[in-house]
Amino acid sequence: MEETILFVEKAVVIWFIFQIGYSISVLLIGNTMIEYYEWGIFENPSTSYEKIINTLLMVTVGVGPFVYKKLNKYNWLIRKILMLAFLVLFVIIGVIIYQIVSIVLRSLLL
Repeated sequence: MEETILFVEKAVVIWFIFQIGYSISVLLIGNTMIEYYEWGIFENPSTSYEKIINTLLMVTVGVGPFVYKKLNKYNWLIRKILMLAFLVLFVIIGVIIYQIVSIVLRSLLL
């Protein structure tokens, strides 16, 4: 059971690392990373393959581009400051979620 718990904990950490890493690149490079993200997304997916690709991309790196697009209404400097604040908040939330997952798994499985 300990191996399963460690696997799930590592999976949560890796997911947050992907999200935070891509969000940092969006913060630093901005619209260029958003364009690369949008190139990987199928507009109005009709087949299950397109839907799976969209889902995988959104689940692995979708938080940063989503937030950056929502902040697009602000000027460049404000957008960067808000994105940095989001990143700090996202890291704090990630640590809290990791702790909750770890506590729940350990209490249920051990």
